[in-house]
Amino acid sequence: MSLEIQLPQLGLTMTEGLIMEWRKKEGDAVKRGEILFNVENDKATIDVAAQGDGTLSKILVKEMITVPVGTVVGLIAQTGEFVAAEEKPKEEPVPFDPHAPAEEVASAPATPAASAAPVPEQPMRAYSQPKLQDGFVLASPLARQIAESQGLDLAKVRGTGPKGAVLARDLASPTALANPSTQ
Repeated sequence: MSLEIQLPQLGLTMTEGLIMEWRKKEGDAVKRGEILFNVENDKATIDVAAQGDGTLSKILVKEMITVPVGTVVGLIAQTGEFVAAEEKPKEEPVPFDPHAPAEEVASAPATPAASAAPVPEQPMRAYSQPKLQDGFVLASPLARQIAESQGLDLAKVRGTGPKGAVLARDLASPTALANPSTQ
């Protein structure tokens, strides 16, 4: 029987996580304690280790997708085992959108054909970056590191994280930077 790799709750307030990078590929041998992937939450980027020995047989959630805590993100086949057809997921996981109404997320079709279709750009919403005292902008540590290395001003980036915090994925978005007023 395959071992399910679930997105762990890495803090008391963590409800979701962004799969940043898979360190192992499908078919790679893994040992208990080896790092499988990195997950980013609203406070940090954390390594997630394998809970058993075997082969990473299936990656169910690709990089740069946010999923709720407890979601099965991959499967580890025990040594000498392969993933049987009935163990493979019947549907692609639906990317978690924290801004979508609960009904939309629950009723969203998760067929491979639907996920292959291009997703239309969402209309831009009114922008107001929450700031704390002294001009401090809410941002994850990874987002701060990326912004510093690329010379980006976090105050000009639309944050999609909790309370409007800037996450690493916000810096990769072509619509991430707010249009500065030139009046």
